[in-house]
Amino acid sequence: MGAAAGKSRNMQATVFGASGFIGSHVVEELCKAGHGVNAVVRSPASRQLLEGFGARVMVVDYGDGAQIQAAMRGSDVVYNCIASTGTAAQAEDPEAEIGLTRRLAHTASALGVGHFVQLSSIVLYGFERSGAIDESYQPLIEYPIQRIQQRREEIVTREVPGRQGMAVEAAGTALTILRPASVIGSRGERSFFANLYRLNQSGRFPIVGKGQACGSFIDARDLGRAMVLIGEHGISGTYLVKGFDASWSELKASMDEATGTHDACISIPAGLSDEGIDASPLNPYEYRSFATTRIWDDSTIREAGFRPHYSLGQAVRSEIGYLER
Repeated sequence: MGAAAGKSRNMQATVFGASGFIGSHVVEELCKAGHGVNAVVRSPASRQLLEGFGARVMVVDYGDGAQIQAAMRGSDVVYNCIASTGTAAQAEDPEAEIGLTRRLAHTASALGVGHFVQLSSIVLYGFERSGAIDESYQPLIEYPIQRIQQRREEIVTREVPGRQGMAVEAAGTALTILRPASVIGSRGERSFFANLYRLNQSGRFPIVGKGQACGSFIDARDLGRAMVLIGEHGISGTYLVKGFDASWSELKASMDEATGTHDACISIPAGLSDEGIDASPLNPYEYRSFATTRIWDDSTIREAGFRPHYSLGQAVRSEIGYLER
């Protein structure tokens, strides 16, 4: 699915979306690894956190092309970790997902930045196939949120043309697209896990069938480490990445263990018809997420050297500790 340029290197990195859930972990892990980091944000609110990691914080107006160029200039690698959240993420043409992605990819290519890394999402994949899925699988695009991610990847591929799989040392801008499993970890106030945790606390964690459907997850710290590996070794191409697999019942049990409670859940039958799903407390996308086993096969990035450090229990304790701070 891509190419690795080889040995590790010292980098000057620029991270857009540095104040976000995932972006802040990318900044933190880059700084831990000893790299120079420009942490690009819209607002100075997170300055203390990011400077505490050792990053140089740059407050940028994303509508100002000159400011974007200034943030990127001199960088070996640019990470785009910007994503909209909430209702904006469901829009057909959200600015953060589409317009700004195009602007950042185009600018990096025009400046000749050596490597552009795009954070994507496994929401690109639907539910028409269960079991193990790798990067070669072409999903059926059914939901608006899938179309957004598909367009986003198409944009960076078009703006950084013909560069996936190239060595970073080659002329032009190499491109990496990373599709992480569902992310759990600190600073995830608006993450899927935070929403499930709130439901669990109120006895409304949704269990479809016996909760036996499995998914793939990753600790936010491991996702940050994967981003560092990609930059250090010049790994280009499209990759899935995960930390561990777990069933939804196992995820709930981990929440209960971390809090020392045994909260109730909402039991929802498996195998519901479309009409039955409409009558359930979940929307169709949510229902199929909890009912379908989808395991991400990330053997390609593991062959390039990635090894996760954190388990389900460690990830859950990290995010709950943050949410309850």
